[in-house]
Amino acid sequence: MEQPEFGVMLTRAGGRRSDLLQAVRAVTDLSAWQSSQLLESLPTVLLEPTRFDIAIEAAGRIQAAGGEAVLSCSGCARQIAPDAIPVSPEPCANWSTPPRCPAGRWPAA
Repeated sequence: MEQPEFGVMLTRAGGRRSDLLQAVRAVTDLSAWQSSQLLESLPTVLLEPTRFDIAIEAAGRIQAAGGEAVLSCSGCARQIAPDAIPVSPEPCANWSTPPRCPAGRWPAA
């Protein structure tokens, strides 16, 4: 079975704008102007669905810069805060995903 992917959405800007702008640029590979435009249009999608570990890293980078980010599971459509893992031990609602969504497991130590 295929693992679900997770998108990253920036929901709120906080902290120093310059720090958040640099974090957005690092996560998205966009220019400073394009990143600034994203910060002006909250909430906004920063990363299209990708691997769980990449999404967690990107959301962590945004949070470290003072922003708020959530992950969105492509399998079950749950929106979760990256620091709220595991969300639930319940399986994904989507029949094509594995029996346990990565959002429902503790991260590897």
